[in-house]
Amino acid sequence: MYKTVDSDEIDAVTIDGTDAEIMPVGYHLGTQETRSSLWVFDEGDSGRRHRQTEQEELYFVVEGSVRFEIGDDDVTVDEGDFVVISPDEPRRLVAEEESKVFAVGAPNVADDHVVLE
Repeated sequence: MYKTVDSDEIDAVTIDGTDAEIMPVGYHLGTQETRSSLWVFDEGDSGRRHRQTEQEELYFVVEGSVRFEIGDDDVTVDEGDFVVISPDEPRRLVAEEESKVFAVGAPNVADDHVVLE
């Protein structure tokens, strides 16, 4: 079994406290084991500071440059680079420039976040 989706066919959603537009890719593909989305940021946009309860998250910077505030560290991740963050580690993304970030969380757990702001 396989399924494809054109990113132009995915309506972006927003989350309170997050500047980015979020395209719920996994929802449209019907993924069972992972939750995936494409985050689209304007320069200076940010996500909310949060951690997960179960999900490990893998991020891939498709375009641009994003600063990850992870715990007490600031880590800049540029186009073409990956970062993985354990569930318990607090994090927030801040776009250094217009950016697109593909995020995959596993296991596929709905509402698996704790907002820290």
